Amino acid sequence: MSNTILNDVKVENAVFEGCDGLTEDMKHQLKIRGAILKNSASKAENIRWYVQYVAVPILVAFISGGIFLKPLKPQNITPLPANATNQELYKQGTSK
Repeated sequence: MSNTILNDVKVENAVFEGCDGLTEDMKHQLKIRGAILKNSASKAENIRWYVQYVAVPILVAFISGGIFLKPLKPQNITPLPANATNQELYKQGTSK
């Protein structure tokens, strides 16, 4: 809110939260005129919240979904021709 002029604005009962550009003098003047100033969370708290509630759940979902695992190549499977029947495909899938 730097460079904001609030001289003629009615600020009584107005809530200011997370206004990083306010100087201490501006905050003092707003409080005198009846404004409500709330402290916002620090950047470190915001980053901590983002990591805890956004990044970690997404990472857990990716890991549990197998996104980061290399696809396993099937062992001992004979390639079938493109025109293989369903019965041949079934036999290939059940033989281990």
